[in-house]
Amino acid sequence: MQIKKRLREEDIWVEYDNREESLGKKIRESNLLKTPYTLIIGDKEKENKKVNYKKLGSEKNGNISFEEFIIQIKKECK
Repeated sequence: MQIKKRLREEDIWVEYDNREESLGKKIRESNLLKTPYTLIIGDKEKENKKVNYKKLGSEKNGNISFEEFIIQIKKECK
């Protein structure tokens, strides 16, 4: 997967969940594991080169370009 490779190139730790589970179940498990960001990347996001993300502890979802997401994460890590 290109996105996973790109994030690792930027030294951003990433795990890819491709299990045959519902999206809701995967998001709930991500919250239980206290994952800082959960990215949701479907066909629509791939086509538009965007990511849909949920930040731990926030009710809002974000939808930004993949490159903007990388910049945002790198700023937070500084």
